[in-house]
Amino acid sequence: MKKLVLGCLAAFIIVAVAGGILGWFFVIQPARQYIAAFHQLGTLSDFDRQVKNTAAFTPPEAGELTEEMVTRFASVQDAMQTRLGAKMQQLQQQHERMSRSMEGSGPREAGAVFTALRDLAGVVTEAKRIQVDALNQMGFSVAEYQWVRDQVYRAAGTGFAQLDFKAIGDAAQKGDFQLEPQQKGGKGEVPEKNKALVKPYLDKIQQWITLAWMGL
Repeated sequence: MKKLVLGCLAAFIIVAVAGGILGWFFVIQPARQYIAAFHQLGTLSDFDRQVKNTAAFTPPEAGELTEEMVTRFASVQDAMQTRLGAKMQQLQQQHERMSRSMEGSGPREAGAVFTALRDLAGVVTEAKRIQVDALNQMGFSVAEYQWVRDQVYRAAGTGFAQLDFKAIGDAAQKGDFQLEPQQKGGKGEVPEKNKALVKPYLDKIQQWITLAWMGL
């Protein structure tokens, strides 16, 4: 009986240890990577302080874009896409993978999100640095750029879900691993002038949407 008890105890210890190891590799470690990735992504807004144009921006009352605004916006997008090179394709692939994962539920989808976040962090941070350089070259303030970006996508009839990495990172630190995208762009009343200005860029917008999804 004593041997049986000791044998059961040994088996229990082995299972417990194995469970702890498995928990480390499949739960704790991925979660730490998830938090670390979001911590890095959550600092993206800090780069905005490097934007030289800090003037207040008041959107036009009619909500109309100008040709100059759209041209400058397109230049910022092209700069990010060009300087990222092959990494832009990686960003698009991860964006698509994460979008599919967020539509489902369960361990497999959660694991895919962990992986995508870990792989995205470095590329998105690099893209943000490029964006800030381009904003300075084009004379954008952060507020003007964000307004122009949203109007461009509205004029294109293309909505996108923008992730607020800072908010998500803060929540992740508390153990809340929910992704809460903010809906931007999309349908609605749009000035005809805006539609005409954006029309030449419709094909490119389908590529730029990945950058917008990342808040860029």
